[in-house]
Amino acid sequence: MENGITPKRPNELRHPDAVVYLVQEPTIPRRATQRKIDISPMMWWGEVRVLVERNQAPGFRPMEAYLQIYNRLAQFDPDRDFIAAVGGDTLGVMLTSAALREYGHEYFYFLRFERTRLPNGERDPSSGEYYPILAPLSHDVAKRALATFRNKAREFDDVGTEASVPTSHTPSRRDLDFGLDEH
Repeated sequence: MENGITPKRPNELRHPDAVVYLVQEPTIPRRATQRKIDISPMMWWGEVRVLVERNQAPGFRPMEAYLQIYNRLAQFDPDRDFIAAVGGDTLGVMLTSAALREYGHEYFYFLRFERTRLPNGERDPSSGEYYPILAPLSHDVAKRALATFRNKAREFDDVGTEASVPTSHTPSRRDLDFGLDEH
């Protein structure tokens, strides 16, 4: 990992020892009409470890939350592990990014939930899959990733083998090898 990023191909999506660091444990619905958040699809990506419990509120106790998040991320490896969020206090996500940067990481892969499309085109909030997307923690990584991804999109267009990949699309592990180790 000479330049701080190891590109991933679709067949390298999941590491057998991967950990999914869930920023905050989902709350339990108070009413029967509220939907319970199912994190089981997230478990495919690795063992789920909670950074902040559901009864904690980073927005009210940010120093304590930061120290806990920082300590729980001590073994985080950006080439193996993932960060995920399913609601909760949004300050927790910001504190997680700050802790990763303090550890010297320049990027991480965030598991984004993509809801299933119904036949009528609407998205079903109760089903879907998680997809990892590259989240830069440095200006240099963002510039290199975006430039490389745009070049890959142009190659698709030139060959005409795939539908055009929008250049505004966020690079993800389900996309092509980004070539991020190249300058």
